Amino acid sequence: MKTSHKILFAFLLLVVVAGVASVYGDVNGDGSVTSADITAVYNYLLTGDDTYLSTCDVNGDGSITSSDITAIYNVLLGN
Repeated sequence: MKTSHKILFAFLLLVVVAGVASVYGDVNGDGSVTSADITAVYNYLLTGDDTYLSTCDVNGDGSITSSDITAIYNVLLGN
């Protein structure tokens, strides 16, 4: 087995064992991307509700902004 395949296998195994398989844009961790995920980011931005703080940075740029909401809209629209 190639080294790159070993690394990929180890990562996938970690994901399965840790139960952290996720869907891009699924902020609340329910397994699907819906308006509830948009609401979770809005709640953080407007009230500071940090319930889903670790997953609010949807676009991975290091900050939680309206760009993360746009990213979720794009998932919902199929873009």
